[in-house]
Amino acid sequence: MKSFKYLLLPAVSAMIMFSCSHVIDPDDPSHGNRYSAESNFSLSVAAAEMNKLTLNAINGSIKIVGQENSDKVLLSGKKIVRSNNERDAHEYMQNIQVSIAQSGSSLIVTSDQPDDLDGRDVNIDYDIQVPSSWALTVSSYNGGCTFEHVRGDLMSSLTNGNISLSDIRANLYIRVTNGQIAGQVELPYAGSIDAQTTNGLIVIGFPQTTSAQLSAQVTNGTVNVSGLTLKDMYGSQREIHGTLGGGEGSIDLKTVNGNISISGY
Repeated sequence: MKSFKYLLLPAVSAMIMFSCSHVIDPDDPSHGNRYSAESNFSLSVAAAEMNKLTLNAINGSIKIVGQENSDKVLLSGKKIVRSNNERDAHEYMQNIQVSIAQSGSSLIVTSDQPDDLDGRDVNIDYDIQVPSSWALTVSSYNGGCTFEHVRGDLMSSLTNGNISLSDIRANLYIRVTNGQIAGQVELPYAGSIDAQTTNGLIVIGFPQTTSAQLSAQVTNGTVNVSGLTLKDMYGSQREIHGTLGGGEGSIDLKTVNGNISISGY
C-alpha cells in the first residue's frame, strides 16, 4: 500500500492546497475554549483503478456527494482547533492531520489527532465529491453526515449526530447511537436496507414502486407507514411487517427510543 500525507505520490495523482491557519475569537463566554484556529484544505485525486471511499473521521461534519461520470475525487474541508489560549490554538494545528492512502481499489481518508487533547476541542469537517458509483464506508464519533446522489453500497456508523440521505439508490447499512436517520432512498432490485439507531427517529421515504420485505420495529415509540401498499401486513403500534410489491428486496428499520415514519413518494 502506498500512502501520502500532504504529499504527491505516484500511487495517487493528486494536487493539494492548504491555506495558512488564521485565528478567530468567537467570544463565547459559555465555553472555556474561546479561541479558534482554522486551516482549510483541498485535494484532487484521480479515481482511476479505484471504486471505494473509506472515511475514518472523529469529530466534525461530513458531506459526501456522488458525481455522474466523474474521473476524480475532490476532497476539501476545514481543520479547527479550539483552545483557551490564542497562541496554543494556532500552534496545536500542526498536530491535526488528514492522511490519505490507496489500498487496492480503495481510497482511505483518516482524521489523525492526538488521543489526549488536554482540554482542547478539535474538528475536521469534510466536503467530498466522488464518482456516484463508488461504494462508501464512513465512520465518525461526533458530527452529522450528509449523503447525496449515491449509487454504490453505503455503510455508515455514527455515535453522535444525524444522518441525512438525499437521492440515494443503493444498498444501505447504517448504525447510529444518538441521532436520527432521515431522507429518501430507492432500493436497488433485490437490494437491502438495514438502518438502526438507538436514540433517535427514523424518517424515510421510498418510491411507491419499491419491492421488498419490510420490517420496522421500535422499543419505545411508534411505527407509522403512509403512501405505501403493504401486503400480508401484521404488527402493532411498535412494529410493522409486510410485503411491498413483489418482495424481492429487504428493508429492516429499528430504533430503541424514537419513532419510525415511513412514507411513499
